[in-house]
Amino acid sequence: MPLETTLKLSKENNLNYQGLLSLIEASENTLSILIAVCDDRNLRDKIIEDCEKELLPNIASYHARLDQNEPSLRAAIYKIVPSEEFKKNEKYTLLNITGAEDLFFIRNNGEKSQQEKFFGYLQWTREGLREFPYPIVLWVTNQILVNLSRKAPDFWSWRKGVFHFIPEASLTPVLPPDNRIISDDYLKEDDSHSLSLEDLEELISNTRKQRGQK
Repeated sequence: MPLETTLKLSKENNLNYQGLLSLIEASENTLSILIAVCDDRNLRDKIIEDCEKELLPNIASYHARLDQNEPSLRAAIYKIVPSEEFKKNEKYTLLNITGAEDLFFIRNNGEKSQQEKFFGYLQWTREGLREFPYPIVLWVTNQILVNLSRKAPDFWSWRKGVFHFIPEASLTPVLPPDNRIISDDYLKEDDSHSLSLEDLEELISNTRKQRGQK
Protein backbone atom coordinates (compact mmCIF):
# COMPACT_ATOMS: atom_id res chain seq x y z
CA MET A 1 0.00 0.00 0.00
CA PRO A 2 1.63 3.28 -1.03
CA LEU A 3 2.27 5.67 1.82
CA GLU A 4 0.75 8.57 -0.10
CA THR A 5 -2.72 7.02 0.26
CA THR A 6 -2.61 7.46 4.03
CA LEU A 7 -0.19 10.28 4.79
CA LYS A 8 1.27 12.77 2.35
CA LEU A 9 4.92 13.30 3.18
CA SER A 10 7.56 15.64 1.85
CA LYS A 11 10.13 14.06 -0.48
CA GLU A 12 12.77 13.92 2.26
CA ASN A 13 10.40 12.44 4.84
CA ASN A 14 9.12 9.89 2.34
CA LEU A 15 12.65 8.80 1.44
CA ASN A 16 13.45 8.39 5.14
CA TYR A 17 10.22 6.44 5.60
CA GLN A 18 10.98 4.12 2.68
CA GLY A 19 14.56 3.74 3.88
CA LEU A 20 13.34 2.78 7.35
CA LEU A 21 10.96 0.21 5.86
CA SER A 22 13.75 -1.20 3.71
CA LEU A 23 16.09 -1.73 6.66
CA ILE A 24 13.30 -3.28 8.72
CA GLU A 25 12.55 -5.73 5.92
CA ALA A 26 16.26 -6.49 5.47
CA SER A 27 16.76 -7.26 9.18
CA GLU A 28 14.78 -10.49 9.49
CA ASN A 29 15.78 -12.48 12.59
CA THR A 30 18.62 -10.03 13.24
CA LEU A 31 19.20 -7.43 15.94
CA SER A 32 19.09 -4.15 14.06
CA ILE A 33 19.08 -0.88 15.99
CA LEU A 34 17.35 1.84 14.00
CA ILE A 35 17.10 5.41 15.30
CA ALA A 36 14.06 7.42 14.18
CA VAL A 37 14.15 11.14 14.96
CA CYS A 38 10.95 13.17 15.19
CA ASP A 39 9.92 16.14 17.34
CA ASP A 40 6.27 16.03 16.21
CA ARG A 41 4.33 13.38 18.12
CA ASN A 42 1.40 13.44 15.72
CA LEU A 43 3.70 12.76 12.77
CA ARG A 44 5.60 10.08 14.68
CA ASP A 45 2.44 8.23 15.70
CA LYS A 46 1.08 8.39 12.15
CA ILE A 47 4.33 7.06 10.70
CA ILE A 48 4.35 4.18 13.19
CA GLU A 49 0.72 3.39 12.36
CA ASP A 50 1.31 3.46 8.60
CA CYS A 51 4.53 1.49 8.93
CA GLU A 52 2.81 -1.26 10.90
CA LYS A 53 -0.03 -1.45 8.36
CA GLU A 54 2.32 -1.53 5.39
CA LEU A 55 4.42 -4.35 6.86
CA LEU A 56 1.39 -6.59 7.41
CA PRO A 57 0.81 -9.49 7.04
CA ASN A 58 4.45 -10.61 6.92
CA ILE A 59 5.77 -8.63 9.87
CA ALA A 60 4.16 -8.37 13.31
CA SER A 61 4.76 -5.04 15.06
CA TYR A 62 4.89 -4.43 18.81
CA HIS A 63 5.09 -1.14 20.69
CA ALA A 64 6.50 -0.36 24.14
CA ARG A 65 7.17 2.84 26.09
CA LEU A 66 10.15 3.61 28.26
CA ASP A 67 9.48 3.96 31.97
CA GLN A 68 10.26 7.53 33.03
CA ASN A 69 11.71 6.52 36.39
CA GLU A 70 13.76 3.59 35.09
CA PRO A 71 14.16 4.32 31.36
CA SER A 72 15.81 1.07 30.32
CA LEU A 73 15.40 0.01 26.69
CA ARG A 74 15.95 -3.61 27.64
CA ALA A 75 13.30 -3.43 30.37
CA ALA A 76 10.83 -1.85 27.93
CA ILE A 77 11.38 -4.71 25.48
CA TYR A 78 10.86 -7.24 28.28
CA LYS A 79 7.36 -5.83 28.72
CA ILE A 80 6.58 -7.28 25.29
CA VAL A 81 8.70 -10.41 24.87
CA PRO A 82 7.26 -12.56 27.71
CA SER A 83 3.64 -11.98 26.65
CA GLU A 84 1.61 -14.91 25.40
CA GLU A 85 0.71 -13.00 22.24
CA PHE A 86 4.39 -12.50 21.47
CA LYS A 87 5.30 -16.12 22.18
CA LYS A 88 2.55 -17.40 19.88
CA ASN A 89 3.62 -15.13 17.05
CA GLU A 90 5.47 -16.97 14.31
CA LYS A 91 5.94 -13.94 12.08
CA TYR A 92 8.99 -11.80 11.61
CA THR A 93 8.94 -9.18 14.41
CA LEU A 94 9.41 -5.41 14.66
CA LEU A 95 9.70 -3.48 17.94
CA ASN A 96 8.86 0.26 18.14
CA ILE A 97 10.04 1.96 21.34
CA THR A 98 8.80 5.43 22.33
CA GLY A 99 8.88 7.48 25.53
CA ALA A 100 12.33 9.06 25.20
CA GLU A 101 10.62 12.34 24.31
CA ASP A 102 9.22 12.56 27.86
CA LEU A 103 12.56 12.16 29.64
CA PHE A 104 13.86 15.30 31.39
CA PHE A 105 17.50 16.34 31.44
CA ILE A 106 17.08 18.39 34.66
CA ARG A 107 18.44 16.76 37.82
CA ASN A 108 16.20 16.49 40.88
CA ASN A 109 17.77 16.75 44.36
CA GLY A 110 21.19 15.88 43.00
CA GLU A 111 20.05 12.59 41.50
CA LYS A 112 20.76 11.63 37.92
CA SER A 113 18.29 13.08 35.45
CA GLN A 114 15.93 10.78 33.56
CA GLN A 115 17.97 11.30 30.40
CA GLU A 116 21.23 10.49 32.19
CA LYS A 117 19.71 7.24 33.42
CA PHE A 118 18.50 6.47 29.90
CA PHE A 119 21.93 6.99 28.36
CA GLY A 120 23.53 4.95 31.14
CA TYR A 121 21.19 2.03 30.51
CA LEU A 122 21.89 2.18 26.78
CA GLN A 123 25.64 2.25 27.32
CA TRP A 124 25.91 -0.53 29.91
CA THR A 125 23.17 -2.94 28.80
CA ARG A 126 24.00 -2.92 25.10
CA GLU A 127 25.33 -6.50 25.13
CA GLY A 128 22.05 -7.68 26.66
CA LEU A 129 20.21 -6.62 23.51
CA ARG A 130 21.79 -9.53 21.62
CA GLU A 131 19.03 -11.77 22.95
CA PHE A 132 16.50 -9.84 20.85
CA PRO A 133 17.03 -10.85 17.18
CA TYR A 134 14.64 -8.22 15.83
CA PRO A 135 14.78 -4.77 14.25
CA ILE A 136 14.29 -2.26 17.07
CA VAL A 137 13.17 1.25 16.14
CA LEU A 138 14.01 3.68 18.94
CA TRP A 139 12.11 6.96 18.54
CA VAL A 140 13.92 10.02 19.89
CA THR A 141 13.87 13.81 19.63
CA ASN A 142 16.66 15.85 18.06
CA GLN A 143 17.89 16.88 21.50
CA ILE A 144 18.11 13.25 22.62
CA LEU A 145 19.89 12.31 19.39
CA VAL A 146 22.66 14.88 19.85
CA ASN A 147 23.47 13.56 23.33
CA LEU A 148 22.99 9.90 22.39
CA SER A 149 26.19 9.69 20.37
CA ARG A 150 28.15 11.42 23.13
CA LYS A 151 26.80 9.73 26.24
CA ALA A 152 26.12 6.22 24.95
CA PRO A 153 28.85 5.78 22.30
CA ASP A 154 28.93 1.97 22.51
CA PHE A 155 25.20 1.72 21.88
CA TRP A 156 25.47 4.38 19.18
CA SER A 157 28.13 2.36 17.37
CA TRP A 158 25.61 -0.46 16.90
CA ARG A 159 23.11 1.66 15.00
CA LYS A 160 22.22 0.47 11.49
CA GLY A 161 20.60 3.73 10.42
CA VAL A 162 19.30 7.13 11.55
CA PHE A 163 16.10 8.46 9.96
CA HIS A 164 14.90 12.05 10.34
CA PHE A 165 11.27 13.14 10.05
CA ILE A 166 10.59 16.88 10.02
CA PRO A 167 7.15 18.43 10.77
CA GLU A 168 4.65 18.26 7.91
CA ALA A 169 2.35 21.14 6.99
CA SER A 170 -0.53 18.66 6.64
CA LEU A 171 -0.34 17.83 10.34
CA THR A 172 -0.68 20.12 13.35
CA PRO A 173 2.87 20.49 14.65
CA VAL A 174 3.52 19.51 18.24
CA LEU A 175 6.43 21.46 19.68
CA PRO A 176 8.66 19.83 22.28
CA PRO A 177 8.63 21.28 25.83
CA ASP A 178 11.03 24.18 26.44
CA ASN A 179 13.55 22.01 28.25
CA ARG A 180 13.97 19.89 25.11
CA ILE A 181 14.23 22.62 22.44
CA ILE A 182 17.65 22.74 20.76
CA SER A 183 19.49 25.24 18.59
CA ASP A 184 20.01 25.21 14.84
CA ASP A 185 23.71 24.53 15.47
CA TYR A 186 22.83 21.18 17.07
CA LEU A 187 20.60 20.30 14.14
CA LYS A 188 23.36 21.14 11.65
CA GLU A 189 25.87 19.08 13.64
CA ASP A 190 23.45 16.17 13.69
CA ASP A 191 23.25 15.99 9.88
CA SER A 192 26.40 13.86 9.82
CA HIS A 193 24.56 11.05 11.60
CA SER A 194 22.03 10.52 8.83
CA LEU A 195 22.01 8.75 5.50
CA SER A 196 22.10 11.13 2.54
CA LEU A 197 19.11 11.23 0.19
CA GLU A 198 21.25 9.47 -2.42
CA ASP A 199 22.14 6.70 0.05
CA LEU A 200 18.49 6.31 1.00
CA GLU A 201 17.45 6.01 -2.64
CA GLU A 202 20.14 3.37 -3.22
CA LEU A 203 19.06 1.46 -0.09
CA ILE A 204 15.42 1.45 -1.21
CA SER A 205 16.38 0.37 -4.74
CA ASN A 206 18.58 -2.49 -3.52
CA THR A 207 15.92 -3.73 -1.12
CA ARG A 208 13.27 -3.73 -3.85
CA LYS A 209 15.61 -5.68 -6.15
CA GLN A 210 16.12 -8.30 -3.44
CA ARG A 211 12.34 -8.59 -3.10
CA GLY A 212 11.89 -8.84 -6.87
CA GLN A 213 10.11 -5.48 -7.14
CA LYS A 214 10.71 -2.70 -9.65
